[in-house]
Amino acid sequence: MRESLLLIKEARTNLWCRANELAAMQENAKNEPDFAFLSELRNSIVILQLTITVAREILLPLAASNVATSRDMEKSMNSTVTRLESKISNVITHMIEISLNWISKLLARQNRADYRPREEELGMDAFQTPACSTVFAFMVSVRDQAARTLQSTNLEAFSTELAMGFRTLLLDHFKKFQVNLAGGLMVSKDITKYIELLQTMPVASSFAPSLEVLVEIGNIFVIGPEALKDRLRGGSALTGIDQTDLRPYILKRDDASSPGVQAVLNAI
Repeated sequence: MRESLLLIKEARTNLWCRANELAAMQENAKNEPDFAFLSELRNSIVILQLTITVAREILLPLAASNVATSRDMEKSMNSTVTRLESKISNVITHMIEISLNWISKLLARQNRADYRPREEELGMDAFQTPACSTVFAFMVSVRDQAARTLQSTNLEAFSTELAMGFRTLLLDHFKKFQVNLAGGLMVSKDITKYIELLQTMPVASSFAPSLEVLVEIGNIFVIGPEALKDRLRGGSALTGIDQTDLRPYILKRDDASSPGVQAVLNAI
């Protein structure tokens, strides 16, 4: 019985090592990440689950007549499961870091003129900016591959960590671009597309309210000074946020030097 556990453990460990090795190789990739290592991770998870089932339903009951042996086997199994769950978690963490690193590179390709278009260039049928479309496509791929590999709590934990990291990247991203009134519409369209994606991910329920902050960041670039002042006073998703953290967005408005916007800035 112990030999059976050792053989299963060896097979599982080999798969995990391969998955971890492949994941580590992707962290600083110059091209779009290759998540081929997920097949190794998926196999490792399946074997881990089978090991637990076989040990608890077959091997441990067979050893029940020998208390010492049964206790040692259960202790060994629990230790192994805990250790390998930690290793699987490390691979998942690699995947999150790989994904966020690549998203950061894609966002860096945003054209400086994307959010300062001439009004005649912005038709009613204008969609998202090219950078947004590229990020969206990559995130959909990551979401779908994760769904095929992970289950239940592992999938939720992965999706929530990825979503939180992605949101942080976006909040930093929109501090970097000068935005005119027409460009504010494009910012809102991009943010709407990103939120559409995040809403399809199985994230923890506690993450959902933070999406409203993204919506309000987009509104900062399109609403007039009086409406902006009202939002900062309270009654919106921006309530509770340190207003000094909102200054970088307001300063990126093309009309930031106008009396109305200056009054808003002076009140912060």
